[in-house]
Amino acid sequence: TVKDAPIGEVSSIGEIALPVPALEKPEQVKIAVSLTANAPINRNFWTSWFFPAEIRPDATIAPAIYADEMIRDLFPDWNLQPIPESGDAQNEKQNEKRLPAAAVYVVSWLNPEVAEAVNRGARCVLLGDLENLDSIRITYKQTWWKAGDSESQNHCGTFVYPDPLTDAVTRDHWCDGAWCELLDGANKFKAEAAPAAPQTLIRALPSLVLVQNTPLVFRVRVGSGLLTVSGLNHFSDGAKKNPLNAWLVREMLRPVQSEAAKASIPAWPVEFLVPKTALPEGLTLGFRKVLNAPHCSSGFAYYSPNAPMFIARQKEAGDLVTWQTNPTATPNAPTTTFLFAGGLGWISQPATEGFELSVNDRPVLRFDLPEAGAKSAEWKSADGSVTLRFDVVKMESRGEDFLGRFSLTVPTASLLSNGTARITVKSLGNGSLRWFALNPLRNFEE
Repeated sequence: TVKDAPIGEVSSIGEIALPVPALEKPEQVKIAVSLTANAPINRNFWTSWFFPAEIRPDATIAPAIYADEMIRDLFPDWNLQPIPESGDAQNEKQNEKRLPAAAVYVVSWLNPEVAEAVNRGARCVLLGDLENLDSIRITYKQTWWKAGDSESQNHCGTFVYPDPLTDAVTRDHWCDGAWCELLDGANKFKAEAAPAAPQTLIRALPSLVLVQNTPLVFRVRVGSGLLTVSGLNHFSDGAKKNPLNAWLVREMLRPVQSEAAKASIPAWPVEFLVPKTALPEGLTLGFRKVLNAPHCSSGFAYYSPNAPMFIARQKEAGDLVTWQTNPTATPNAPTTTFLFAGGLGWISQPATEGFELSVNDRPVLRFDLPEAGAKSAEWKSADGSVTLRFDVVKMESRGEDFLGRFSLTVPTASLLSNGTARITVKSLGNGSLRWFALNPLRNFEE
């Protein structure tokens, strides 16, 4: 009973505590409220969801599930295993150790080693973008069905297809309010560019003005394996607290129900999943795989508006990104130059001690953002043996962010025995939002 609720104001009138029975799957509930003052005045109702108290993979899904660091941080109580090392990168054309194919992988970025394991029979769930398939950022708020004349405004709702993945958490084939945090900031994929139309599980509906095939979640066969791709915003703060997020990812890990069902899923060649590597002559690819990246996002790169970004921020000293390069392309030369894509951002934020760059765990130089309007910047180690050059290709955020290409030149003798380098960029400062970002680009063709 509410004795005093001021008219025209929003006020708390109390809390509703409902007992939730032990559940094996989500259940939708209807909550109805009526307002009376001697006689009924108004009634309203809305729906919500109850979820099982514990949502985690079990042995029926797979005996072991391998995940990258970002996924393990997202689900810390799932006992996910680190992705095994795939062997030396030195002799890629020889019979080197490969990732196990009788396995399940869940990743925030699909590297060639995991793609190759899928081709041989592994299952993989990708919670992120595919480099060879363009995507478009959407919001939970929808546009008018006749107003989609631009890609950024071309979102008129969702359609969910019947499938064991989504049957328990949707009604009437659309994503209700429980999906808000997962849809706001999600990426829909431009499937027309794919080798074949994928099996769409959740579709972002276009307007009648600009009709596009843009799935949010889809499956494809790759060789003997299966790949499920989700553009939902699994890493938002709201999604992390939403049990729907954990339920969906767990169900994505399950195998399809039968071999016949798997055979009906469209197939893509593994070559489409593995980005082409192209570099100027004499340079070595400066990115092979991420080793440690606590902060991963999707945003602007010089070559894409929705590229994966592995970020180190000057908000806290010690914030870092560590990755491995390809083997040197010039083993007999005195120096090796590694090329990688990335950015430096938020120049208006306070300057700090900057960033420290280490090669094979040895600090070699310090750097920070270029001067405002600069087209390039260069930093050298104290002994002059190591040079980091940044060539700005594009500016974003009204001149706040520099996007482009880094060239790191090091003595070839300083490389690891397999010809690769382990590179770390670490923040030395505190209290600033300046950032360094690494993009996993392999194709540097103009």
